[in-house]
This record gives sequence, structure tokens and C-alpha cells, in this order.
Amino acid sequence: MSKSRTFLAIVCLVVLTGCRPAVVILPPHLKTVAVATFGNRTTNYGLESLLTNQTIRQFQQDGRLSVVSEDSADLLIKAEIRQYNDDVILVDPTTNRPKQYRLTVVYNLTAVDQVDQRALFEETNLAQTVLYYTADFPGAVSMTEDQAREQLAQDLGLSIVRRTIEGN
Repeated sequence: MSKSRTFLAIVCLVVLTGCRPAVVILPPHLKTVAVATFGNRTTNYGLESLLTNQTIRQFQQDGRLSVVSEDSADLLIKAEIRQYNDDVILVDPTTNRPKQYRLTVVYNLTAVDQVDQRALFEETNLAQTVLYYTADFPGAVSMTEDQAREQLAQDLGLSIVRRTIEGN
């Protein structure tokens, strides 16, 4: 009986410690956020809109900060896309056709506390990457470049939210 109680206590401890909320590192006066349209130094027209909209969507889904316009926000998120690369990383040796790609966006990120008129953080050369397979790779879930770009935008938006709110 004692061993089963000990085991149950350990299981409960593991489950409960995994369920704690993430720590918020933002100053308490920051309650609202705005995301400025991303700058785009690449030749990929429209990439800035996709990444901006996904970042806004991720802040909305997170819900810890209210998304408002730039002029009324406590916190302003600014980003500049510096590079967009879609590299072949796996080729079929018999057909010489690509089987897997690595899609990467390199960007700069700044968060401005508009209440205290100071930068909360500034980071350069951050990278977000998605690997995706073509239909030529049997057994793998394939994606087009557009689908991979959507996934990358979603992942990047979530990464920006976590970096902003939790410091990760």
C-alpha cells in the first residue's frame, strides 16, 4: 500500500508541475500591444503582411495583452525581415528532384515601451525555420512553399509572443 501511495504522489507531482502557467516578464503597466507592419528588405512581396497578421493573431490567441492600434498601445512590436531563404536540403539521387526544403526567415525584433518611452528589448538576426517535404518524398506529409510559409508565419508569430511576454 505504501508503494502505491508513493507512486501516486510522484505521478501527481509530475502532472501538477507541468501545468503551471508561464512566467510573465513584462512590467505590470504594459496591458496593451500593437504590432507595426513588418519592414521587408527581401524581394518577397507580401511576406511582411503575412508575418504581421500572424503575429497579431498569435497575440490575440494568447490573450494576455489586448491588441490595439499603435497610437494607443502601451507596447509596440516592430520587426524587419532581412532574409528569406528556401533551400533544398534533400535531393532524390535517381531523379535529381528536391525532396525536402528548409524555409528560413531572418529578422530583427524590437519591443518599445511607449509608456516609459524606452526599448524593452532589441534583437538582431533572429531566425525562424520550417522544414518541409515535397510530394516526391514517400510517406512524408508534403507541403507546398506557400503552405510552409504559412506554417513559418504562425511559428514566428508565436515565437514573438513568447519572447515578448515570457522572455523565451
